Amino acid sequence: MIYTAHRGASDTLPENTIVALAAAVDLGADYVEFDVRSTRDERLVVIHDERLERTTDGSGRVDEKTLHQLRPFDAGRWLGAEHAGRKIPTLNETLAVLKNTAPFIVDFKEEKPSLIEELVLSLRADDVLEKALVTSPHAGTLELLAADYADVPLAVPYKVAFSGVEPVAVSRLRPKLLLARDRDVDPSMIEAAHRAGLKLLVSLPRELEATAVALRTRELEMAAADGVMTSRVRLFLQKGLKVM
Repeated sequence: MIYTAHRGASDTLPENTIVALAAAVDLGADYVEFDVRSTRDERLVVIHDERLERTTDGSGRVDEKTLHQLRPFDAGRWLGAEHAGRKIPTLNETLAVLKNTAPFIVDFKEEKPSLIEELVLSLRADDVLEKALVTSPHAGTLELLAADYADVPLAVPYKVAFSGVEPVAVSRLRPKLLLARDRDVDPSMIEAAHRAGLKLLVSLPRELEATAVALRTRELEMAAADGVMTSRVRLFLQKGLKVM
């Protein structure tokens, strides 16, 4: 099984912060996943939500703030006082930490062509394309990456690459990995992915308790899914050694 750390080791550490991503590397995750958005001044930062309230002490939309305005916000205290002082990292700061460590998946939340180009230039500049995969909730972003930036490896949502069990966009998007939400997965999808020569990684709900995560992962393994994405990777990994 492929074990991917969703927003880093974010079961006990503030999601999408450097400390959570570094901890996932230390645990031995096969991939470290994180989200990237743009600020108002088109700087790429690592944060999941469109708005700041859930994971920082700031307020408002990320794309309405400049990077300078984001810098003072605390991105750790929401999880506990012991995490106070963590900041929203930039993409470049994140790549500097990860570039010589684990493979990673960038969930790119933007659609604007100039921002897509900025992402690609950053990945190229840090020489990480051999270990990076890029995904996006926007099919248009993936289409543009596949068409104009063929050197960028993609992780594509199953429902974008397939219609039912037919791989309608696989030849065009050339994904290295397929992604699916747990609630959408059925055996026919796993079989279709494998017939296309691709692995399917299943994203588990973040609200699942540890016991449920372990049980569901075992069920997916028995169903021949290739891996899971979860905030609770430490259930399966211990200092680089898989324990399940």
